[in-house]
Amino acid sequence: MADKLMVNTALLMLVYLGLVNVILAILLIGREVVVNALRTLASQEGIMITPSLSARIKVFAEGFGIGFLLLGPENRLFNIPWMQVGNICLYGAVVLALWSAIAYFRDYYRHG
Repeated sequence: MADKLMVNTALLMLVYLGLVNVILAILLIGREVVVNALRTLASQEGIMITPSLSARIKVFAEGFGIGFLLLGPENRLFNIPWMQVGNICLYGAVVLALWSAIAYFRDYYRHG
């Protein structure tokens, strides 16, 4: 739970600073809330939903994206602005977030 709180706080801070599109943050945070609620419901019904590969890659992309964005707009990596790398990672994380959320619901309804 602490890692999710930290990621969500960083996203909100980056939105406040104007470094992340608010829609990206809403999609990523909203997905976490919905998936956590679904996993809680599933566990109460005795259904175990394990994280998918896409969900694990999403966490990786999200973490790297936030990390690059926190370094600020002036930093570069191999003459590539870190902000661009961070945003690309976050856009990828959103795609993976939506894909993995669909997979969680599919797994839930298969067992239910």
